[in-house]
Amino acid sequence: MTIESYVQKHGERFVREEFLFPWLAMPSVSNKGSEDFIGLENAAEFLLEEFKSQEFDRAEYIDLPGGANKVIYAEKFVSEKLPTVLIYGHYDVQPVGDLSAWNTKPFTPEIIGERIYARGASDDKGQIVPIVLAMRYFKHEDNFPCNVKFIIEGNEESGLSPNPFHAFVGDNDKLLKSDLTLVLDTDTIEAGHPAVAKSLKGVAKAKVTTSNPMDLIKIIHGLHKPVNNRISEEVMPDFYNKIADGLVVNPSIEAMFGGETQNMGFIKPEVGFTQLHHRWFRPTFTPLSFNYANKNPGVDGTSYQILINGPDIELHSGGFGGPIQEPGLVLTHILAGLDEKGIKFDLDFYQYGLRESDSTKIYPKSRAQISVDDNIDLKSIINELVYDYAFGSEYVKIKKLNATPRNAYLNSKTMTFGDGSPTSYLSFRLVPNQDSKSVLKQLETHVQAHNGTMIEPEGYEPYISDVENKYAQALIRGIRKGYDIGPDSTEGKRDVDIIGVGGSIPISHKFTDTLKTPVVFLGLAPPDGNGHGPNENMLVSDIYNGASSVVYGLEEIAKEI
Repeated sequence: MTIESYVQKHGERFVREEFLFPWLAMPSVSNKGSEDFIGLENAAEFLLEEFKSQEFDRAEYIDLPGGANKVIYAEKFVSEKLPTVLIYGHYDVQPVGDLSAWNTKPFTPEIIGERIYARGASDDKGQIVPIVLAMRYFKHEDNFPCNVKFIIEGNEESGLSPNPFHAFVGDNDKLLKSDLTLVLDTDTIEAGHPAVAKSLKGVAKAKVTTSNPMDLIKIIHGLHKPVNNRISEEVMPDFYNKIADGLVVNPSIEAMFGGETQNMGFIKPEVGFTQLHHRWFRPTFTPLSFNYANKNPGVDGTSYQILINGPDIELHSGGFGGPIQEPGLVLTHILAGLDEKGIKFDLDFYQYGLRESDSTKIYPKSRAQISVDDNIDLKSIINELVYDYAFGSEYVKIKKLNATPRNAYLNSKTMTFGDGSPTSYLSFRLVPNQDSKSVLKQLETHVQAHNGTMIEPEGYEPYISDVENKYAQALIRGIRKGYDIGPDSTEGKRDVDIIGVGGSIPISHKFTDTLKTPVVFLGLAPPDGNGHGPNENMLVSDIYNGASSVVYGLEEIAKEI
């Protein structure tokens, strides 16, 4: 029986009754402060029992120190003469956030149209499931083509720093010994068309605190230049000097999306680059949060409001931070500019969040509105500073501020401090050849120059995958067959997309450094899969085509003896 025949006979029951829907219904949020943490152990047990039912040679829990969530380890040994593939994923999921933004219940999976909607549907349960379905097929046929190991963790979304799982990988090279590590935790550029990631971004991030809000505003304002959408080279003079050459967008993808990405409403790419380039191969900067409460507002009594709304869907800062007109940067430039012009104000309260969420609106414009009861006209000043960020005709000096876009961002940290403790959480996404330590050192110098303090700095480096490795090429051959794409496809569909990814998977370096073997990233999640936002989803067809790709990919890898 072929994998296609197996899927046709068993696929729907596997999705709805036996595995995917029951697993998605388990609220496996890894944050122990969440009410949905209760389902994490059940989700782990459910997957472990699945591996045991497939009669793997080993299927067990591995405990991590410090109360971290358990790791699931499983292996199927076929022959010492055959290659071994290590498969990584995570069974924990993000918190659901604002329930009112969901069109379905997050932990009650539903199929609407061609997509499955639930928390974890694309990140990462829904991308593990095709592998599970492939393993069921191999057991049914009693024909595993090569050795397979699974290492599935429950701390990826927890925010633990350092993550004990990283130390575990570093200490267990013999257990995890393999010829290739396969990661299914990235996305695609087009829904329904698979992608293999060549590069992932690194991260440099830190909290920054000041004694007054204007110093914090100036710190952020000084880092970013809206005139060309670049990091200030006065602050970080070598920021762009060492960016790796040779990272180019596939010509076929450029032809499909290049023109559109030049003008997407709220997106302004760095001068000289398209949004696709920026998403994959250019560094980004985002102030993830900005909170300050002043218990002693001004006595003037003038009342008005600035309202800045961001895009209506979740957009990853690694891909869109910088090109997107983010409310935090927009408002920072406005306020810093007003101060520079000598217009004084009292900052009463500002809570920064990235965006409203509405999956039906894909690329809306950012918009800034200012309601007034005063006739002071600052339109020309704001337009000079932020170009077309702000819309409207009446502007007034700032005394009381309330910025209201909802904060629903990947790994965002909402920090509320008392009077006199304005704080922001700043994040840079870095590309190959950039160095997180250098960025953090220059950031600290800039922060200190504005009477600020940098705390909890954290960084990890960008990653380049060896997609030319013989095992990676074997996997790509299998993906072509699983999706019927590429040079030998029956319908002449374009080949597997080789892309860059705006996100970061820090464990990748640990796998490579420990095991001395390549890591390959197969992305199945759609670009609008909302992995960390409301209405998270996955195409049903990608479950089935992904399973076929894994089957054919492992069979191709087995030939590379």
